[in-house]
Amino acid sequence: MRRAAEQLRERAPGIAVNLTREQGKPLAEARGEVLTAADIIDRFAEEGRRAYGQMIPARVPGILLTTIKLPVGPVAAFTP
Repeated sequence: MRRAAEQLRERAPGIAVNLTREQGKPLAEARGEVLTAADIIDRFAEEGRRAYGQMIPARVPGILLTTIKLPVGPVAAFTP
């Protein structure tokens, strides 16, 4: 997941241009969305380290985050 976030950041300028073309939003906003997505991927990659059933402080007051380790079953991975 960390590598995916890193690649997303590396490719952010091109992805932002495509978002601008497809959705008509300002380039700066599109780039911000791509970088936010990379931050979210990083955050969940870090949460994987704490998958032992614990309370986690949230970024926003009044929200409770917990982790529970459960098997998900078979997973398929597709690569280019």
